[in-house]
Amino acid sequence: MIDRVGARRVILIGTAIFALILLSCEMLGSRIAFLYVFYVSLGLVSGSTSPVPYGVVVSHWFDRRRGLALGLMAIGLGLGAIFMPLLAQRLIATFGWRTAYATLGSAALLISLPVVAACLLDDPKQKGLQPDGCVLAQTPEQDAKRDEGLSWHETWHHPTF
Repeated sequence: MIDRVGARRVILIGTAIFALILLSCEMLGSRIAFLYVFYVSLGLVSGSTSPVPYGVVVSHWFDRRRGLALGLMAIGLGLGAIFMPLLAQRLIATFGWRTAYATLGSAALLISLPVVAACLLDDPKQKGLQPDGCVLAQTPEQDAKRDEGLSWHETWHHPTF
């Protein structure tokens, strides 16, 4: 999906659905099947909010210092893994697990979604830049030709093939 529609769209739609699923836990019934459906749906959508789509965006924006950029992105993941369980535990102890999930879903919907929508761009070309912030020197036709890759004939005769 990231390659077909772009990481930004996948992240935005996935975050919205993820937040709405978390919010829906307030309405869960007492049957175990509802809980299974809840967690299966969370599992299916959580890939769109994982580090994978963000890693794609970072890889498009950085060439020379890509490792550092991905490492800094991973720091955010690590910090979230440290602090979110503490916050979730505090919310669960205070309000119960359903309200805690709904609160975290509200935060994702009201904080994360607007920040991502305002700040995230799939590719530096959308701002007229190349990776690493260099100004785009090529014409759009040259850039499109470069993105097309090799023809079948060129591929067939290429030593790597």
